[in-house]
Amino acid sequence: MIFRIIVTLVTYVFACWQMEWYQALALALSLYLLLDLIDSIGKSMPFLEIIAFYSFLIWLVMSVVTYQVFNEYNELSVLWVTYMTIPAEEYFGFVLPAAIMFALGLKVPLIANNWSMTRYNDNLKQYLFNKSNLGIYLIAVGFFSNFLVDIAPEALRNIVNNFVYLTYIGMFYVIYSPFRHKTTVVLFCAGLTIMQSIASGMYGQLVFLSAMSSLILLAGKQIKLVYKLLVVTVGVVLVMFIQSIKSEYREGTWSGLERSADPALFGQLVWERITNPSEIYRPERLFNLSVRANQGNIVSKVMAYVPKFAEHAHGETIIAAIGAALVPRFIWPGKPRAGGADMVCKYLGDCHAASRGVSYNVGPIGEAYINFGRNGGIVFMFFYGLFFNYIFNKALAISKRVPSLILWFPLIFTSLFTMENDILSFINTFIKSALFTYVMYRLVKLVFKSDL
Repeated sequence: MIFRIIVTLVTYVFACWQMEWYQALALALSLYLLLDLIDSIGKSMPFLEIIAFYSFLIWLVMSVVTYQVFNEYNELSVLWVTYMTIPAEEYFGFVLPAAIMFALGLKVPLIANNWSMTRYNDNLKQYLFNKSNLGIYLIAVGFFSNFLVDIAPEALRNIVNNFVYLTYIGMFYVIYSPFRHKTTVVLFCAGLTIMQSIASGMYGQLVFLSAMSSLILLAGKQIKLVYKLLVVTVGVVLVMFIQSIKSEYREGTWSGLERSADPALFGQLVWERITNPSEIYRPERLFNLSVRANQGNIVSKVMAYVPKFAEHAHGETIIAAIGAALVPRFIWPGKPRAGGADMVCKYLGDCHAASRGVSYNVGPIGEAYINFGRNGGIVFMFFYGLFFNYIFNKALAISKRVPSLILWFPLIFTSLFTMENDILSFINTFIKSALFTYVMYRLVKLVFKSDL
């Protein structure tokens, strides 16, 4: 703790020589959260820590980079109109305290956690001792569900996607059970994920599952600091590597709304980056990475648009999100759709993004400003973080009685890590994933007289 505080203060002092105090504070606090995340690896299940750091990264760090480097004086930013649309003082005057309050909400101790991850791992292995083949069954169901995603009706697609996740949940079951051929199973699941990413051109699931798998598998392990730093460094390099490939691959395989796969092109791009690593750090690629990772650009547009062109919603979108997540569409045909397109249209004035093949969202911090303005939005973000805190720690408490539940966390909490999405998308995905998990546990118990 003392080391993290000292490093944070030193970083703040040095950064103040180069930029305004609020930007320096944003960088220093982000570094503190990164050090907190690194320290938590192995000691706990640091889902909340990674959410806190990731939020600061996309709301604050990348916004500092944009204001300092890719601003209105940068040729690429001017060409693509990606610079921040409001002054830095105005942006950080809202987002910095709102992000701090969100992180505080995540860190408030709500439920006593007096058990160690090492003891939990022992309980999990004992729980799965007589269930060696259960993971294989789950992997098989998940694998065959892949072939149903594209042909499933839209109303059932979310459920089928949940079944696809059973591939990775089954992988965890295999790892923690006395199954003999664990390495083969892990390589199969990893290969399947990579092939799906190549086929779709979407790499978010690959990064997400890699991160979640690492956190789950390292929990309860005694890990030296150097190895923790190595894990984080590899993760950062992997993300930058993927980002350097993604745009070119999509240009070669996507045409408007039509998407195809080209494994040969993917292999060629990978080989080019391996043989010439400097390609990853070309200014154009760093610019693309900055634009993709900077959620603040969209938030700044929201702050410029509201309330000048659209009035504050005063909680309307949040109430609608809760109602839409709980009420079926056949009862409420006109309920809002997840994805944020309606909000982007109303509060950013961009009603034709989908027709251009573009999809983006205002995110929770943008929605907080839309509803409550500066001061109200800051307060709301504390309670939003507190809600994340509660549901995650509640799930941990339940996993004391049902140890295998923690292996379902990548499915249950997938929406927690998509901090670019609006509140409706989060609530909708979380409720459906949690309900799916509950039904699976009850169904296996009822039909097969066994516990998952």
